[in-house]
Amino acid sequence: MNAHSSIIFSPKDPIVFAYFPGKLTSYNYVTKSLKTCDVTSNITFLTTQVSCHPIENRLLYASSINTLSCIQYNNNYRTDPVYTTKEDCIVFGTYSPDKNSIFINHYCGGCCMYDQSTKLYSTLLKNLCDNTVAVDFHPYRPILAMLIDTGEVQYWNYKTKEIVAHIHTNNNNALITYPNVTQRLTFSPNGEKLAIALTDKCLVLNVLQSNLVIIYWLFKHYKIPRELIKHILQKYILTSESYNPNLAEFMGT
Repeated sequence: MNAHSSIIFSPKDPIVFAYFPGKLTSYNYVTKSLKTCDVTSNITFLTTQVSCHPIENRLLYASSINTLSCIQYNNNYRTDPVYTTKEDCIVFGTYSPDKNSIFINHYCGGCCMYDQSTKLYSTLLKNLCDNTVAVDFHPYRPILAMLIDTGEVQYWNYKTKEIVAHIHTNNNNALITYPNVTQRLTFSPNGEKLAIALTDKCLVLNVLQSNLVIIYWLFKHYKIPRELIKHILQKYILTSESYNPNLAEFMGT
């Protein structure tokens, strides 16, 4: 296994994978069996991430700088292309929990969501100058957390392609080097926390909770003015972190 390998656990089998361009190693930690296979790879830079399909025996990786492919590890490690672009820009792809959407990160820092059923993609950018460093999907809500190289964390509703909230992590204006071979943010298993690795520190943030929807509708039922509702909810949200929420979009998550 190379020191720059990207590793990931299978969500359905007792297997951990280690991927380095051209090589995939799988280790079954129940049977203690180890297997290494050659896989298609035409890239020259270090990969950042690989991604396991949530229910199928497939592993997503960048097989070239313009192609995402999947490895069917229960079918003699067969490799098939999933997404191809004319531009030489793909760094990695990540399966969403809904099994259909794929987040794609570009070498230039841009990103998009690709729908496998419609074959359409949508750009996710709050600002044109945003450079995406790392992403993670919420385990059960339609939320994608995105870390920008400035240290800003953005929450997106990946079904509506709208931003839900964003927070500045006070990164002392130190840009996070891109591309990066490490996974710099991840949701906790219950989805209530988000861990972030910045240039000079690590943070654990509280995630915006969807139970605010209930509070919102109770306030509205008793005819409390909308601006006052918004002010109260923002105070609730901002208790521990400086979020800037899009309340209309947040209500859908």
